[in-house]
Amino acid sequence: MYKYILLTMVMSRLLFAANGDIFIGQSNINGESKELVYNNYGSKNSELTWRLDDVKLLNIQTNAQVYNKIILGFNFSKNMTVYKSIMDDYDWINNAQWTDWSNHPDTTVKKVLRYDLYLKYKLEEIEVELFDFYLQSGYRYDQLQWEAKGGRYIYSRNGGFRNYIGNFPSDNIGISYGQDYTSVYMKLDAVYSKQNFIIKNSILYSPSVVARDHDLHHNRGLYEKTNGYGKEQKGLYFEGIFDTGQLFEYKLDISYSIATHLDLTAYYFLTYYDIGKGYNKVTDVDTQDLRYTPLDSAAISHKSSTTGFAIKYIFDV
Repeated sequence: MYKYILLTMVMSRLLFAANGDIFIGQSNINGESKELVYNNYGSKNSELTWRLDDVKLLNIQTNAQVYNKIILGFNFSKNMTVYKSIMDDYDWINNAQWTDWSNHPDTTVKKVLRYDLYLKYKLEEIEVELFDFYLQSGYRYDQLQWEAKGGRYIYSRNGGFRNYIGNFPSDNIGISYGQDYTSVYMKLDAVYSKQNFIIKNSILYSPSVVARDHDLHHNRGLYEKTNGYGKEQKGLYFEGIFDTGQLFEYKLDISYSIATHLDLTAYYFLTYYDIGKGYNKVTDVDTQDLRYTPLDSAAISHKSSTTGFAIKYIFDV
């Protein structure tokens, strides 16, 4: 909670600062996040793909010139409601081909959250006609959450190959999953201005992404109990720990001035998180037993594209 209080205070300060702007818009994000598990030989054991399909986000951004060529800014995006999605889960158990698969069309996108606090510096040393250049550095946090219910499965059991086919109960929550990405980044903006048009190209990079993922398998033993073997468990909670990752992002903004203090903006950006392998901390929800998987036994990734429109008000005090 304290993070949001702090960010609200920063945003309020920006709104009342001189030579600033506020940007309010709506965007659609499409993409996917992957969750992977590897065996001791480095081969893939499991891959879950969680999708984002036309998830609508509310976007708020403020900028204020706080000292000469230095701009302080804050950017916030969040989904406006929950959205339907699909999740696929593949396993490879001692086989080059997948042995187990489950499909969950009743998956819900619970949260898409991003906030970004940054400083931007105008590079007046670079002189190109009609262009301005800015160097930006900031702290960024991205959070994604899903919940998968019901679905169908094809499993390999008792020495067979894809020999068990069935459906999970439609009201059964199978997996709750989330990813968190934290980064400190650098960004370069090239801004072209002519008459009422402004076109901005931006490249963002972070070599120091720290990531976590959170996977709660509810009723882990439901399938085993249904098919008459194994022990029922209430659940297993996996926390993935990843300390070596990179963030790449490209963004294009096109703005048109419709009044002295008012711009309309369309924008598009591509985001890719490339995360190195890590490990899982596994908790048995029933017994609270804790264990750790080996290093390099887990990995995650995220890629998405976002398109949106916004209105920007430029204010002077």
